[in-house]
Amino acid sequence: MRGQLILGGRKMMKQAFVARCLAIFFVFIALGAAQVFAQDVNAGKALYNAVLVPGNPNCASGGCHGPNPLDRQNKIQNGDTPGGIGFAISSVRSMSFLRGRLSAAELTDLAAYIANPTAASGAPAIDVMPLSISFPTVGLGQSSAPIAVTVSNSGTATLAISSVLSNGAEFVVSSTNCQSVVAGGSCTFNVTFTPQSAGARSGSITISHNATGTTTSISVSGNATQPSLNASVSSVDFGFVAGGAPNASRTVTITNATNVAITLTELRVTSANFVITGGTCSTSLTLSAGQNCDIIVKYDARESGIRSGELIVASNFAPTISTSLTGEWVFIPPGYKLVIEYRFVPLDYYFITSRPTEQQLLEGLTGFERTGERFFVFEADATPAGSRAALTRFFFDRIARKESRGSHFYTLLDDERKALRSQNPSNAPTPRLPFDEGTDSWAALPVVPGVGGRCATGLLPVYRLFRGNVRFPDDPNHRFTVRTDIYNDFVARGWDGEGVRFCVPAN
Repeated sequence: MRGQLILGGRKMMKQAFVARCLAIFFVFIALGAAQVFAQDVNAGKALYNAVLVPGNPNCASGGCHGPNPLDRQNKIQNGDTPGGIGFAISSVRSMSFLRGRLSAAELTDLAAYIANPTAASGAPAIDVMPLSISFPTVGLGQSSAPIAVTVSNSGTATLAISSVLSNGAEFVVSSTNCQSVVAGGSCTFNVTFTPQSAGARSGSITISHNATGTTTSISVSGNATQPSLNASVSSVDFGFVAGGAPNASRTVTITNATNVAITLTELRVTSANFVITGGTCSTSLTLSAGQNCDIIVKYDARESGIRSGELIVASNFAPTISTSLTGEWVFIPPGYKLVIEYRFVPLDYYFITSRPTEQQLLEGLTGFERTGERFFVFEADATPAGSRAALTRFFFDRIARKESRGSHFYTLLDDERKALRSQNPSNAPTPRLPFDEGTDSWAALPVVPGVGGRCATGLLPVYRLFRGNVRFPDDPNHRFTVRTDIYNDFVARGWDGEGVRFCVPAN
């Protein structure tokens, strides 16, 4: 009895074990059935069209199985089960890049789509890269390098794109092939920044499509610099132009100071007293970045007195620039000559001349500038002869600044002339010796010469100053002026005041 119980117990335990095993078996069967019913044919279609490993083709490419599994290209029908796909991945060399890339669920979905592609309904899904573009700074009128935008379809149906539009003319869409994008595919288009105004610019590109949302926007921005032209000078002072003297010319250089080509559209002056006579600048001339050209302007004096105007330069992109022009035409009465004073700035050297050719030369000579001082002298002796004296000019070559410059000296006094001529009897051009350059003009002798001197009624006294070696070693220079304030100021600076040396017309 006891043995029967033991045997019976063992039999019951065995039956229970078998029952448990059968239960587990049926659970696995149920799970397998659940997995079959859980197949997602649309997910399988997306996998079929997607690039699963970057740099390698997708299943739908022409070199693999083609866009439609029903075409049975390259034995795609063998992949209608997960096992069939797994076997192909493990045994076909060209598919080896997919090893370890797909889960069991993904193999099941992919097999479902290959087995029955018509069961996939699907929907497109749009991905855009980048969604924001910031362009580098460009000059106004210039275009940036194009930036590519990629539109990808990560969905399971064809993405239809009806338009790619910019909301403004400054951001231009070009080179687009985006009209229809298959599932898993992509397309590109370019955006270029062509600013029409300076400063920060912004806009948007809108893609209209049949995916969720129906539109996708890309923000675009950039900064534009204002091209500019620079003139070498902001103003030109032609100074005095005396009657009978050649009219002065000046050169103004125009430079393209930015990195965009600029075309000149207008060159003009605003007054008939100034004329553009030449130069390399011209309307329709295009100046590349950093390039320049010249404009030669002449003071064509037509009226006495001070006259002004402007040189105007306009272009296609840069703002219009102007250079102010000023000149004075001086009427010289018959029998008179005009003495003009200049200063050679680098060596602080004063010089006067009544000779028109020298005046014209100094107007364009680097370093020389007019001081604004002038006075008339007589062109010749008077009648009866002897009431005026010749104003003689001497030149001392290499007399100052370690023999780097010379100096001029004017006198109408016989004793000074004789003393100077005795130092160089042969009157040969010799360094540091006075060279007699002859009569410059004529003036009247003072009634009382020297310090405290005076001239006859109706005449202006010309005062002489000397920068001597005692206070200014190796830097001698004479200055002549009709103004007592200048005379007194330079005496206060240490120059020697030599008083009235000759007399000139008052007007």
